[in-house]
Amino acid sequence: MDFTSPPAVIDGFRRIVEHGTFGYTWCFDEFYDAVIGFQRKRHQVEVEKSWITLTYGTVSTLHYTVQAFCKPGDSVMMNTPVYDPFAMAAQRQGVQVLANPLRVEDNRYQLDFNLIEEQLKTHRPTLWFFCSPHNPSGRIWRAEEIRQVSDLCQRYGTILVVDEVHAEHILDGKFVSCLTSGCAAQDNLIVLTSPNKAFNLGGLKTSYSMIPNDSLRQRFRQQLEKNSITSPNMFGYGELFWPINTVCHGSTR
Repeated sequence: MDFTSPPAVIDGFRRIVEHGTFGYTWCFDEFYDAVIGFQRKRHQVEVEKSWITLTYGTVSTLHYTVQAFCKPGDSVMMNTPVYDPFAMAAQRQGVQVLANPLRVEDNRYQLDFNLIEEQLKTHRPTLWFFCSPHNPSGRIWRAEEIRQVSDLCQRYGTILVVDEVHAEHILDGKFVSCLTSGCAAQDNLIVLTSPNKAFNLGGLKTSYSMIPNDSLRQRFRQQLEKNSITSPNMFGYGELFWPINTVCHGSTR
């Protein structure tokens, strides 16, 4: 990911520097408008402003999510092989990792739905960390696969936590967001994403969640407050609403 960020992003940073103040701030309407516009244009999904919460990197957000919804001894399902910090987010909170191996068929990774249902029924994990598109396999999950995942989570009382940070990296195929109408149920869904992977901005540690269910969202935000995750940094926050809005709608210069 070590490449030069796009001109629109760099231009956004210049505007922040020229503004000249780098103190405490809050989320302006432009931030929410940029996220809503980006999701609509890039992924054809409609996101409500109230669903969106600014966070500080997807990896740390996985930790906060475990803290918010799990207690020691609970388990979190994840499809292996998977990005190492998924397991770390569970283990560092005293929560068990429930590994659900992807199976290989015709040189392609597949979800093993028989094993998934058996594990959900037996172990009743509190969360399922579902990487979409999947890292490291590169699988782009189809809408019917996501729907089946969601149905199983509802059946067995598991919260579906979806990492969509690699959605902009697709070279062949079409990404389907879990927020697509008719795809995943919204009452037990947490979607995490950011511009960091797409625009090489990981060092700014800025991301956001989209949580349609009010009860889940409030519980998640309360955990952020417990960790004093309340005030965004100007560069990370400006990275979201200026550059993304420019990339999405064209240069304003």
